[in-house]
Amino acid sequence: MKQQHLLELGDRPQLLDIIIASLPDLKLKQASTGAALNTGALYQIYTNKWLDDFKPTERQSSSETLRTVLEELAHTLWQRVGNRLHYGDLFAMLKDRPDLRGKLDPNQLDVELRTAAFLSRTPDGLYGFSHRSFLEYFLARRIERAASSSAPTHALPSAAMAQVLDISRLSREVCGFVHDLVPVQDDSRRTALRSSLSGVLSAQDSGLYPLDARTNALILGHRLAWAEQESGASAMDWFEPSDALKQSMATYIPEGALLAGADLRDLGLRGLCAPGIDLQGAQLDGADLSEAFLPGALLGQASLVKALLYGVNLEQAQLQAADFSDCLATGIRLDGAQAQESVWLNARLQHGHLQSTQFKGADLRCAHLSQVEGRPSLTDALVFGATAAGAKVLRRSHLVLVQPEVSRLQLAPPEKHFGSVRSVAWTADGKTLASAGDDQTVRLWDGASGKLLRTLEGHQGTVWSVAWSADGKTLASAGIDKTVRLWDGASGKLLCTLEGLQGAVSSVAWSADGKTLASAGEDKTVRLWDGASGKLLRTLEAHQGRVFSVAWSADGKTLASAGDDQMVHLWDGASGKLLRKLEGHQG
Repeated sequence: MKQQHLLELGDRPQLLDIIIASLPDLKLKQASTGAALNTGALYQIYTNKWLDDFKPTERQSSSETLRTVLEELAHTLWQRVGNRLHYGDLFAMLKDRPDLRGKLDPNQLDVELRTAAFLSRTPDGLYGFSHRSFLEYFLARRIERAASSSAPTHALPSAAMAQVLDISRLSREVCGFVHDLVPVQDDSRRTALRSSLSGVLSAQDSGLYPLDARTNALILGHRLAWAEQESGASAMDWFEPSDALKQSMATYIPEGALLAGADLRDLGLRGLCAPGIDLQGAQLDGADLSEAFLPGALLGQASLVKALLYGVNLEQAQLQAADFSDCLATGIRLDGAQAQESVWLNARLQHGHLQSTQFKGADLRCAHLSQVEGRPSLTDALVFGATAAGAKVLRRSHLVLVQPEVSRLQLAPPEKHFGSVRSVAWTADGKTLASAGDDQTVRLWDGASGKLLRTLEGHQGTVWSVAWSADGKTLASAGIDKTVRLWDGASGKLLCTLEGLQGAVSSVAWSADGKTLASAGEDKTVRLWDGASGKLLRTLEAHQGRVFSVAWSADGKTLASAGDDQMVHLWDGASGKLLRKLEGHQG
């Protein structure tokens, strides 16, 4: 329920009271049907209390008709600035639906809708939902209804879905509600949903569906496939798509999905599995395609400036004249890709696979090519300032690939992070601030002026956590590359790298005396390290899932850890003994 920000409902006590009152019904439903407790089920029970609690003589509309009206209202409001509709426009809205046209008196409907606690009506007659989550819930119902109406015998099975999805970009919350409303166990309904979304992304005899509809079909299919595989997974789980995920996503997103010219800027599409997808001319600036599986994709003339492309598979892809400037693409797979005339200014391609990649006429100035593998074609490519330390087999037809006097072209302010910032930490004296994030860097800032002091590089993926020792002399950083790194706070020099962890490291914390560093992460363990030598002291095991955070008590005697298993564990800092488990969290 945190996803829908329900704490905001505290400003409307009557809504909060009704939602709390719905929980017993939700548990009864679970006991009788075995259905999972989820947000969609809660909203369904809550809204049904109003829809079903009336005498037939008191309303002109049946419960089912009112549900249809609310779904259509949500669909209409989603496209309006401010998500509001004047009650006088209800008649026009109803006329657009053949199943409602001429069956309802708009004035009487206005009276009926005023009694719904999840709707609000301003004094001047503007309708809206009392909380955005209700708007998202009823829009999800509208999408689910469109899938259900797309019977296989229909001439255009996806036409109804395309009509509903031809709106502005869907939110993650709408997708979550759709997942809740169409249980994976309900094979017939889930199959209809998959078929309708896949059809929207495919060519039809009548041509292509509207681009906004295809964009939303991609967003929804991507979210649903992930939800099927890892319900409730955190952002840290979104990498390295499994074979099961690829198979699931293929049922929603067909091979060669048609999205040429789509606006996908800043969209989270981690682990997207869409071989041969057509994204020619698409706008993907700032999008997150980390670990996406896109062999044979068509990306000619697309823009992917500052996109996150860690580990993306673009083997045999068509990338002619595409712009990848400032992209973060460590571990990218470009074997056999056609990238003539493409632009890779400042791109980070470390550990990339470039066998037979065609870079003829490409702009690779100041690109980072260290540790790449394979032999690409660099005929007529611009390579000034590109670095390729440790490259395996990489050859060049140009004179040099050497360390230049400058390591970046200043296309953007050098003090800016490229990508999300995941963690910040102050030194004890408040003079220096450390920050870290998706661009694989740790940055040190002057606390008084805000000036960038230095950038610390070495991590091979997102840096999730930073922490200063009490004396401010040593900075610890931890990330998705399964390492903890210790840095000299004054010089920025890397002191040592703590290795041996079995997964991404999500949190680090120093004891008060600076002698012991605690780390925690994806491998379900908490580890204690000697702060001076970097030696592993002990491994604390008890959590049943990922450990997201660790924190020491002020005296350094007790360590707290919290994780995916809904538990807080308290440990003795000296012996590593588990002192107690704190239970009560529901997520």
